Amino acid sequence: MYSITEKLNSRFNTAVILAVTVYIVLSFITAIDFHKKIAENSAQINLILINNNLNNFFSKVEKEADALKDAIYLLHDEDEIKRAVLHRMKKIDAVNLVGIMLNNGKYLSFIRTENGEVKFLGQSEPGKPFIGDDGDISDNYFNPESRPWNKLPRGTYSKWSPWYNCYGIAGKKCFSFSLRPSEEEKNSFALKLIHLDVDEKYFSNFLNKLGGDSDILFMEQNKRIMVGNEKSMLHLIVRDLSGSYNISNNSGNYTDNVISLPWLPDVRFHYFHYQKSEDTNINKYFTLMFLCGLVCFCLLWYIVEKITRKIKGESSKLIEHLKKLANSVYRNDTIDIVQNDSGEIVELKKIINNISDKYKERMDRLLNLVSYEQGSCFYINKAIIETNNKTYLAIGMLCIYGLEFVEAVYGNQKFHEIFNDIKSKISQKYSKYCDIVKISTETYLLLCHTDCEEFIEKLSVLNFPEHIFCIRNIYIHKIAICENFSGENVSIYERKLKLALTAMRENKESEFIFYDDIKVHELDQKVWVAGNIKKAIASNELYLVYQPIVDMDNNRVVGAEALCRWLSCENGVIPPSIFVPVAEEIGLIKELGDFVLETAISEFGVFSCEYEVANDFLLHINVSPWQLNEFDFHTRVLTLINAFGVNVEQICLEITESAVKDINDSFYNNINILKENGIKISLDDFGSGLADLKKLYKVRPDSIKIDSEFTSGIFDETNKVVYFISNLAREENMPVIAEGVETESQARELQKLGFSHVQGYLYQKPLPFSEWHIDNKPKKRK
Repeated sequence: MYSITEKLNSRFNTAVILAVTVYIVLSFITAIDFHKKIAENSAQINLILINNNLNNFFSKVEKEADALKDAIYLLHDEDEIKRAVLHRMKKIDAVNLVGIMLNNGKYLSFIRTENGEVKFLGQSEPGKPFIGDDGDISDNYFNPESRPWNKLPRGTYSKWSPWYNCYGIAGKKCFSFSLRPSEEEKNSFALKLIHLDVDEKYFSNFLNKLGGDSDILFMEQNKRIMVGNEKSMLHLIVRDLSGSYNISNNSGNYTDNVISLPWLPDVRFHYFHYQKSEDTNINKYFTLMFLCGLVCFCLLWYIVEKITRKIKGESSKLIEHLKKLANSVYRNDTIDIVQNDSGEIVELKKIINNISDKYKERMDRLLNLVSYEQGSCFYINKAIIETNNKTYLAIGMLCIYGLEFVEAVYGNQKFHEIFNDIKSKISQKYSKYCDIVKISTETYLLLCHTDCEEFIEKLSVLNFPEHIFCIRNIYIHKIAICENFSGENVSIYERKLKLALTAMRENKESEFIFYDDIKVHELDQKVWVAGNIKKAIASNELYLVYQPIVDMDNNRVVGAEALCRWLSCENGVIPPSIFVPVAEEIGLIKELGDFVLETAISEFGVFSCEYEVANDFLLHINVSPWQLNEFDFHTRVLTLINAFGVNVEQICLEITESAVKDINDSFYNNINILKENGIKISLDDFGSGLADLKKLYKVRPDSIKIDSEFTSGIFDETNKVVYFISNLAREENMPVIAEGVETESQARELQKLGFSHVQGYLYQKPLPFSEWHIDNKPKKRK
């Protein structure tokens, strides 16, 4: 017998060795040639990182100034202001001095001493002595109005002052950031200006953290080096006649990069990156070796081609043998070894026969490995459940939160110790009457096949060992459904339980919820909505209706609110109270909001063309904070208004309450741009969620709306809240619209409280524009 592998090895060994040798040589030369380029790229990357870190440093100080300003919001008592500033300075490590100029002419200074304590100095008016809390006079001639941070350019509310002599720290230099309230905020603050100083010691320590170990970084102001990192102190830095800086004792290994900051035009940061010089003649060797390698590879290709043709006939025979073996395996035929078989064919036949003899044993072991977790009775492959044809009586899910906290704080060993205890407890309590599926480290699916009542009882009182729950941030959510189902439907019930758990995610304590028939029906409805809402938008099952807004003083229709409805071909009417929260939970509120926005503007455009709509008629459209958090939301709104030919001043966007944890900068930027373009802004459901007093003053809406809950309770204690809102709106010269007016008595009571604009079923239920029947509606054009 002969070996094809031996023939191939003997013919290809020489060619492979030659190719590898050429490849190594070329790679070595290429690596040397590109070393310098890599070093230059590294310098550019470090430059970008340093630039970003510098920007972040100054941004951090600006944010601290904003936070300090927010801390003394609405404070007018000097002692309260001092306490607020002292409390805030304990959290600010980058600032060594905070100064506040009050509206009454006083100047308050808070200086961080060398030992970290904060010293207070006060001045009753410019030119007066600087006096501390102990009564000692610190300075008889200090004049805050002469300091560089005092004067802000007209029209600006903040600025950075260049490097100057710190006050209270002899011989030290400081940056200073000044901030003053805007024109709209003046009445809410007792101060004219606040400034924060950053000294050179802290800034030098900050520079030490930037760049590589051998890099030099320093700051220049007006052709003078003001501060630098430790490496800059170990070298002689020389400025030549052209204004450039050089490292005199090792200039060949450094490249100078300059960083400028727009808010400090007189300041430049110099970054000298250390790199080794390379032989510039190496490129010609690279070219020569590359050509040699190319020739070698061409020669190798020719040799391989010749060899391939020679063994082509033998390969054909091998392929035919392999085809016959494959067919024999599928037919379970006996595979015999014959005299003319090659060495490779003989070995293949032996292996196949050996596998066939042990096939059943190996398959059983394999099924156990893929179906069960080693060391426990848990399933790890849900497909086994889906094919076992079992009927289950109930299903539950455990979700354990905080295990990642254990691993991060206590280490991997403690994590595995607790994890094993949890698995042991679950196995001990449920393996008797449940199939347990491990979905993840934190999540377990319990499939009850006997004794449903005992399963629910044990699940409701499940507690892990005390040494686990004594650790903070570990808690468990448990949920169960008592309903017969087959194993093939386990994925459907898993999705139900996961959706139900989303309603519990805000609760940071252990909790158990049992879903009875009513809750299961509600859960099924939510699951159906989550799976069909996107389809409903695409298939036009969603539509809009409009409820008139009436001026009670003259009974005139002054606007309308666009409301979304869902008429499903499968389940009929789906209330907004169901599908809107589900859309927020699954992240489809943007698609839903965009549909409402585009449909409302387009239908209002048609309505305005067919009817004589007054110029002060406002179309109210609900938008979610999720939409306002998108940086280009204003562009989409203005584009739609222009596309459908609608008067921009007839659109009012109502900001609705939504489960948004963080409102970003785009939220307020979108509102400001929309208002600048003539669009009105209204706060919906004032008194809850987003509509609090702080946001009232930040958003500065054109109107506010009170929810039907306040309207329906106007004759009880809710009357006080409505009265407060009415007075607040009157002081701010801001219209208020009352929703949910259903009776004449409610309307009269609201009118007594000063309300003029209302909407509700008393006047008309929400209908398409074409079906409006309210009195004084816009007349149709002739």
